Amino acid sequence: MTMITRLGDAAAGLVKATGRQGRRARLKMQRRRLDSKLRSEMAALGQDLYGRLESGELLVDLPAVQDRLAGIARLRSERDALGRTEELATRVRESIADTDYNATPEASAEQAIDDAADRGAGSPAEQGGEG
Repeated sequence: MTMITRLGDAAAGLVKATGRQGRRARLKMQRRRLDSKLRSEMAALGQDLYGRLESGELLVDLPAVQDRLAGIARLRSERDALGRTEELATRVRESIADTDYNATPEASAEQAIDDAADRGAGSPAEQGGEG
């Protein structure tokens, strides 16, 4: 066998192997897409059934279903509590930020300017307001 023949055979083998790899990759991608669609459909079905179970429209006496419903209720409660905790933490951070700003020289200068303007304007009673 000549060198050119061997190179041609090697190139042909590479082309075949590349084709097989491409087909394998396409099949894997197709499989992942179908798996994703399947999970989406199952999730949609589960959400629909859960809504019906929660509302009492659908009754099921299976202990496994009751356990799952209780677990979902517990997780929702934990999530809601966490949300309240996050909201409180946000309020605390905002309060601290306000306090930090009010302790700056800029805030002190702004307050001094406001106080001077208030003294120059007179009291609210002198302006016809309550005071």
